[in-house]
Amino acid sequence: YNGSLGSSPFPHDTGLRSRTEKMKASIERIYNFDPQDFLKSELRLFCTKPSAFYFWCNKVQLPTYLQFAVENDFRWYILTWHKPNFIPMNNGKYFPDTEYLFKMADMGATFKTGLPKEIVNYGTYWVEEMNSGGGKHPTIKPLKPNSDQIQICTNNGDIVCDPFLGSGTTLIACEQLGRRCLAIEIDPGYCAVTLQRFFDATGIQPKLLS
Repeated sequence: YNGSLGSSPFPHDTGLRSRTEKMKASIERIYNFDPQDFLKSELRLFCTKPSAFYFWCNKVQLPTYLQFAVENDFRWYILTWHKPNFIPMNNGKYFPDTEYLFKMADMGATFKTGLPKEIVNYGTYWVEEMNSGGGKHPTIKPLKPNSDQIQICTNNGDIVCDPFLGSGTTLIACEQLGRRCLAIEIDPGYCAVTLQRFFDATGIQPKLLS
């Protein structure tokens, strides 16, 4: 594809404009999320020192995370996911082919070195295709980045907490890697996506306990 979402459709895909507008509407709440309150008042409700924290975010939110990490003496890293099958819209901007995974960690937090490179990527970026999720979740994350980071910063049996579970990628990675996952998701539709993805990936039927 070359061009932008102007008056002319992209070649070979006349439904692109309609799908793009629907996606933009569905991610507005996610895009406008303000992390300030969570960072200042709720971060330590989930993890005690020393811990590592990961935040999928957009470029607008990135400075907030970075400023918080610097002001609070965290070690920090900017990791990226590059999407070869991104939706080709620009409207005077660069293509939306990259998402940011911001990591900040306490001094002394686990960082395991020497894991086989065939299993874990120690680099700062991944190239993974997007999963459309059938339109039921707008930002399904690939398994590889989460799996790599869980292996690097945790041990078997450790607890991984995800207070914004979304489409369930963290939960699936923990199950496959022998970690325990405590997760929260407020959106019933996204919970349904998580349950289906978890079953598809593991063959385990989720059970309602109470």
